[in-house]
Amino acid sequence: MIAQILAFGLPSYQEMVIILIVGLLIFGRRLPEVGKSVGKTLIEFRKGLQSLKDQIREDEDFKEIGSAARDLRSAVDDAATVPRQLGDPAQFLDSLTDEDAASLGPDDENLSPDVDKPPPEQL
Repeated sequence: MIAQILAFGLPSYQEMVIILIVGLLIFGRRLPEVGKSVGKTLIEFRKGLQSLKDQIREDEDFKEIGSAARDLRSAVDDAATVPRQLGDPAQFLDSLTDEDAASLGPDDENLSPDVDKPPPEQL
C-alpha cells in the first residue's frame, strides 16, 4: 500500500493547505464528521480487500491457476535459454573441421540438380 502511495507521490505542504481550505469551504463545520466517515469507509474497504485476497489465496482453483502459470513461465524461460546455449552460429560453423562439415550434409555434386536429365513424369 505504501508503494502505491509513493508511486503517485505524497502531497506537498502547499497542496495539503489547499485541500484543507477547499474542505472547509465545502463542508464547513461538518469537516471533522466527514473526515471521520471517510476514514471509516477506507478502513472497511481495506478489510474487504484483505478478505478478498485471503479468499483467493485459499481457493483451490486459484492455486491450480497459479501453479499452471508458474509451470508455463518455467517452460518459457527454459525455451529462451536454448538460443543462448547455442551461441553464435557463425562461430560454431567456423569451429567445425572439414570432416565435421562433410558429415553435416550431402556432397556439393548432389546439391545442384542435374540439368541434363528431364524431370520425372507426373501422373
